[in-house]
Amino acid sequence: MKAAVFLGPERMEVMDIPTPSVSGPWEMLVKVRACSVCGSDIRIFHYGNPRITPPAVMGHEIVGDVVDVGEEVKGFKIGDRVAIGADVPCGICEMCRKG
Repeated sequence: MKAAVFLGPERMEVMDIPTPSVSGPWEMLVKVRACSVCGSDIRIFHYGNPRITPPAVMGHEIVGDVVDVGEEVKGFKIGDRVAIGADVPCGICEMCRKG
């Protein structure tokens, strides 16, 4: 599959990468239809983030279709359309340190 891969501050490249698979019972695989760029993506692109180790696929605000689910996943099935707003905190500010 094609993905924009973060290679380090100020470095990103669109490349072919292996399509991920569900490897655990609580995991779900979503085929991304659209992904937005937000402030944290821009900050990570410019300055990096100690919680993101390049190479990494960024983008945590997505919409797409469920294409596989682990055996313990409840409430979702293949074919469902989903919107996901996962968070990538900085890990170093006061609020992150407080959890």
